[in-house]
Amino acid sequence: MSYDWNFSAVVSPDNIALLESGAQMTVELSALSIVIGTVLGVGLGALATVGSPSFAPLRPSIASTTKKRSTVFAALLTVVRFGALSFVDVVRSIPLLLTVLLSYYAMPILFPAVDRTNVFLPCLLAFSLNLAAFVGELVRAGVVALPPGVILAARSLGMTPRQTWWRIVLPQIIRDILPAQVVLCITIIKMTTLASAVSLYEILHSGENIIQRTYRPLEVYVLIGIFFVVFIVPLALIARRLETTSVFRRREL
Repeated sequence: MSYDWNFSAVVSPDNIALLESGAQMTVELSALSIVIGTVLGVGLGALATVGSPSFAPLRPSIASTTKKRSTVFAALLTVVRFGALSFVDVVRSIPLLLTVLLSYYAMPILFPAVDRTNVFLPCLLAFSLNLAAFVGELVRAGVVALPPGVILAARSLGMTPRQTWWRIVLPQIIRDILPAQVVLCITIIKMTTLASAVSLYEILHSGENIIQRTYRPLEVYVLIGIFFVVFIVPLALIARRLETTSVFRRREL
């Protein structure tokens, strides 16, 4: 059986304008989710390592404090670490589509000032939190995997825990987790199509409206697929190039 391809029925000016509007929404949602989710994820990863017995060199010295204050401080670090780890595990366990639906229905209740007709904010919250959970686990694993001698050497030079984190730990884990981070970002870009479940006019939802007009689903889905290929492949190539640069290449002793 042959199929009569007819893209001319799909690429009318009105349909192209609708696809462009959906593509713009997809780009905005993806970009903001990646930025917010990455920043939150780095913070979660840092909090998930504070007070960890397996990574004591990053803890501030409390030898000069009293025993009571030391106990309270250690307990506080444990609570913070447990909270960050619990958030990461819980959010990663919930399907992203369910997170989108929960955000869509819960945001007007939790934040009454938010416009109920604005579906962009719930989607942005869902995608950002989902990415933050996975980035947080990447950062935590990257920190724990660092050789303890690197941290001890930084502390022996008189660096504070904050200086050690920003000058030693973070640059190394960024290099180590870059490939996985790119995969997560690409996944989030593709998963923005789930926002159509709450009627956000991203590119897939726009394409479905065009299908209702033209009854040409294959042509529309092919155009949407081409958009994602053009959008994602350059990001993957740039990330692959970055992995070979002197900034991210692991140096041998």
